[in-house]
Amino acid sequence: MDATTLLDVPFAYEVIGEHVREPHRLLAIASDGRLFDLNLLNGFPVPTELSDEWVVDLVAFRRSRQDVAAISPPILVIG
Repeated sequence: MDATTLLDVPFAYEVIGEHVREPHRLLAIASDGRLFDLNLLNGFPVPTELSDEWVVDLVAFRRSRQDVAAISPPILVIG
């Protein structure tokens, strides 16, 4: 499956961090709370877990864990 095929299916994640050594890899959280490694080079999200490989915006992470309708977090939509 190539990146073109993947980008044909829209998905939305809140970006909450980036990889320590590879800035084209973003740490994103889905609406159900699962974490994904979103590779901007190929557009492919892969489930991941928090580790010391990620620099996390803790404010965005905390906000994503709450149901706060008054705050509209930055959303990355691909597709």
